[in-house]
Amino acid sequence: MRVLHVSHSFITESATGVEVFLSELLPSLSELGVDVSLYHGTNLPGVSGFKAEDSIWNHVPLRKIERKKSSSGKLSKFYATLYDEEVEEDFKRYVKDKKPDVIHFHHVLNLSSRLPFIAKAAGAKVVFTLHDHFAMCQRITLIREPSLTLCNGPSGGKHCVSCHQHRGFKAKLAAIPRTFIFSRRTRHMQRMLQGCDVITHPAHFQEELMFSLLRARQHLRYIPYGIRHSRALSGGKTKPGEKLRLAFLGTIAHHKGLDILVSAVEKLDGSKFAVNIWGRPVSETDPYFVSLKPRLQKPPFHLRGGYKPDEVGIILQEADLVVVPSRWQETGPIVLLEAAAAGVPVVGTRLGGMVERIRDGISGALFSWEDVEGLRKTLRDLEQDRDAIKAYRTQLSLPPEIGDVAKQFKSLYEELKNKSSKRY
Repeated sequence: MRVLHVSHSFITESATGVEVFLSELLPSLSELGVDVSLYHGTNLPGVSGFKAEDSIWNHVPLRKIERKKSSSGKLSKFYATLYDEEVEEDFKRYVKDKKPDVIHFHHVLNLSSRLPFIAKAAGAKVVFTLHDHFAMCQRITLIREPSLTLCNGPSGGKHCVSCHQHRGFKAKLAAIPRTFIFSRRTRHMQRMLQGCDVITHPAHFQEELMFSLLRARQHLRYIPYGIRHSRALSGGKTKPGEKLRLAFLGTIAHHKGLDILVSAVEKLDGSKFAVNIWGRPVSETDPYFVSLKPRLQKPPFHLRGGYKPDEVGIILQEADLVVVPSRWQETGPIVLLEAAAAGVPVVGTRLGGMVERIRDGISGALFSWEDVEGLRKTLRDLEQDRDAIKAYRTQLSLPPEIGDVAKQFKSLYEELKNKSSKRY
């Protein structure tokens, strides 16, 4: 059985959640006898023109697409995130050459949102996994600007207007009202997903979000995230330290909420804490990082920089708690699974997938969205009561092993293949 995966990026380019998940899923599927390949874009700066590059990674054929980033006005840049005719033509040729039974989309950013339509027209069965909220939100995070409050969906595109007006969209763009542009995007994404055979989601809360967009549930299927347990356990068993050792692992960006953790710890006795921050900013010149960096250079904070997925076990060995203060509705996050596998409890925002994976007061702790004071009290209490952390550890459950998740996807592919009628 041939399955072509499609994503916005891959582990060879960057190592955020989707890329890490794919880097473990693809080899696991191969071990189960699935003939997998990957067609992916890149988050790296654009080249002078379209470029397709083939390679082999761990016996998996890859095609990396680099595309010229739009340098014209904001409307052109907006549409460039959705459509690209050169990518579409190359994808048609690649699909014709590979002849996949199933095409599994993980993201269409950096490529083209018309690719699922092309996949269906070619006769392949189409699976789409919702790793984030791009189908509903151009900004991906479902956080409104300039208020920086949570958004419950586009509402036909109406809720998108204020965000993009804040980002410099004028009252009208090329004589087209803003509401028309965003309602058109919403309808396009609805059609894209409605044309898929199955839409999988790694967190239960996503089902209600998708129902608000699609008004149907029949194509939705829950398949959780999984990780390779041995990677998280590579550092050995966690040993408590004199100070309460906190770890933040992830991109240093506003939606990840690192500043919430920093503000909470700054209100505590810093001599009792050590806070290791693992990850990179979106860019060194990102205003969020520039404003936060001076605070990160003072004790008890330690800015450690980026890390490789295989180093996570060693990192977690040096942590008593992982803190995930996200502002956006995480569909994972992968770090939560890694921490559970390593036996490290998590303190996270009471939001999204974390509510499903952290049993508050039993296997970890939750605090309210953007609640600096609530996080401060939680960290203070846990520093004073280390036995509570030990109790959390005893209640941690191992997350799904990636091999078991791969079996669920293989079963889905086989189910769809039996219904397939190809037209290559």
